[in-house]
Amino acid sequence: MFNRKRPDLPGTHDVTSLVARHTHIQGEMLFSGSLYLEGQVEGLVHAHDTGAVFTLSEHGVLRGNLRVPVAIINGEVFGDLHITDRLELGAGARVTGDVFYQTLNMAAGAQVNGRLHHLTPASSGTPTPPEAPQALMPSASNGEFVDTLAPSLPSPAIESRRERRQRQAQDAKR
Repeated sequence: MFNRKRPDLPGTHDVTSLVARHTHIQGEMLFSGSLYLEGQVEGLVHAHDTGAVFTLSEHGVLRGNLRVPVAIINGEVFGDLHITDRLELGAGARVTGDVFYQTLNMAAGAQVNGRLHHLTPASSGTPTPPEAPQALMPSASNGEFVDTLAPSLPSPAIESRRERRQRQAQDAKR
């Protein structure tokens, strides 16, 4: 029963490391295979190989940057995520920091307090150029905030607000 040979399945021969729930580690962590974090790590977590998988449980906390090909996040991260392949943010994920990813799967309830940077497959480490920043400035005439760096192709919703403001301004002049 216990000595039966199992067929080699993909991923079953990988080494899995566990950082238990009440464990606290300070410093840089380098790993290969899979790392399952239920405890706390303060410092950089980095994968040696291109097939490495990092999993952060709902009880786990990472205070530092993460550099791995694949990450599954269900806990708290205070630092930047550099994911060269696939990032999964579960419903309990709380990320405070910038996120660099190639493929992102984000469940309802996950939170990211930082910027999202999409990586192209060719760059795999260099983010695509961010969109133009948006600036809001108070208007001199009525104190409303006005978008001073409007996108080149405004959406219909923005257009109709502008038209409505122009119409209201013309009505006020009459």
